[in-house]
Amino acid sequence: MGRWFAVFTLVAVVLGCGGGGNKVTKLNPPATMFTTFFLTSATIDPDGNPCTPPTPPAPTIPAAPAASRLLAGYQDWRNTTSSPGGDQCTSSIAKRWEGVVTFDMSSVVNDINATPFKTLTGTLTYHINSNKVPQSPNGIDLCVASLQRVMTIPTVSGLVSLNTLSGGNFPVTITPNLGPLNLPGFAPAGSVTGSGPASVNPAGPDPTVTVEATLLLSDWDGTKEPSLAIAFVPQGPTVFQLGVPAGTPVPPNRSTAACVSNIKDIALSVNVGR
Repeated sequence: MGRWFAVFTLVAVVLGCGGGGNKVTKLNPPATMFTTFFLTSATIDPDGNPCTPPTPPAPTIPAAPAASRLLAGYQDWRNTTSSPGGDQCTSSIAKRWEGVVTFDMSSVVNDINATPFKTLTGTLTYHINSNKVPQSPNGIDLCVASLQRVMTIPTVSGLVSLNTLSGGNFPVTITPNLGPLNLPGFAPAGSVTGSGPASVNPAGPDPTVTVEATLLLSDWDGTKEPSLAIAFVPQGPTVFQLGVPAGTPVPPNRSTAACVSNIKDIALSVNVGR
């Protein structure tokens, strides 16, 4: 990973066209909280059913994200060896990471409450690097499936561990009312490419993703809450879709499946048109 740095600023710039054209106020709400929710679920072999050595070996869990960073993605493992009696082992672990960034929207609330406005648009940008198994050749893996609004604002930053055995699950999120913000899982190297609401610039040290966030802002405008929390929903099936919490092992074809993205330099730009 190369060097990177981020500068978060709060600015308001009013742009206007001569002769009474529309004015646009540009705002950059600061990101105040970075929370990564880590959900894990596992199955084990019955007692007396030795399945050693584990094949493949269980993978190392990625390190917790540094401050002002998020993780999003999945890591599955299944012991594919067999017991002496010929039964396939059922030991497996399914892990999922969902990152949530929270923005202080007070500057936007103050601006739109001050005078009537016509449009509310914006973009979300971030740098990303990913570790995928198997790694895609000649391109960039992106382990984030979509962006969704979090219904309950997180109360802490950092890594929050969840366990399905105790009823743990990711925070409740919703797709924008006007349509989902689905993101590409892959972008070719060598040129800026667009896919749906996102564009990906592969230039180093880490690729830059720019996402049209107007649909999220439209939903937020209906509440005008002081904070906006956006979830980076991971690619891949959920642990519940795999059936792991109910005792179904991770399928053998996902015994080494993994795709985890490290996300940083997250910034939201909001445009208020009048």
